[in-house]
Amino acid sequence: MESARWYPRLYRDMKTALFVCGCIIAAVIVFFSQSNDAALKRRILPWYLLGIDAAGIAFVWVTEHSLGLVFLAIPCLVVITALNMKLIKFCDQCGKTVQGWWCVEPLICPRCGADLP
Repeated sequence: MESARWYPRLYRDMKTALFVCGCIIAAVIVFFSQSNDAALKRRILPWYLLGIDAAGIAFVWVTEHSLGLVFLAIPCLVVITALNMKLIKFCDQCGKTVQGWWCVEPLICPRCGADLP
């Protein structure tokens, strides 16, 4: 009976946490699409992806309470993060965020035609 009183609070707290995470994700996406500072984007991207991974693992743990599922989610998130780190490039000339598709790294910037690092 104790847990029945716990669920409404947990549900309210999860809604709040998901809303805050959604707002942070939206703000970072807007930053990546609007900013022209490629060096700053390169510094922020790994931390952003690690934060997304941590939020994903926390969400799996809170919703399922299954250590096995958490250990299954970790390798999946590591692969996704590694692919994102490899496929997301930033143009040094114009600052555009360029993302490759289907595991093909982008080689040139579609905006200015410069070679991507």
